[in-house]
Amino acid sequence: MLGRFDAVVSAVLDEAYERGDQQYRNTSKLVAAVVAIVLAVVGGAIIYVNGNPTHSLSDFFQTRDFVTALLVGAISTPLAPIAKDVSSSLAAAVKALSGG
Repeated sequence: MLGRFDAVVSAVLDEAYERGDQQYRNTSKLVAAVVAIVLAVVGGAIIYVNGNPTHSLSDFFQTRDFVTALLVGAISTPLAPIAKDVSSSLAAAVKALSGG
């Protein structure tokens, strides 16, 4: 009887941890996407306004540059983990080839 209870409690706890972990990962991905898009739009606006002093910030939101900044921010989010993996792989390869 005690073994069954232990198995049930372990299963419930494992499921709760998995659900919490999945929720954390999904929330982190959403926050990363929002931050990447905001940073891309801010960077695009800075470039747009500094590129020509006659441009105003309100003009930026009506241009193709704004849409481009949105797309760059949206695309950069899923590419970040790939870039991290590639850089880690390159660092490991260089370390292995250098003998260190």
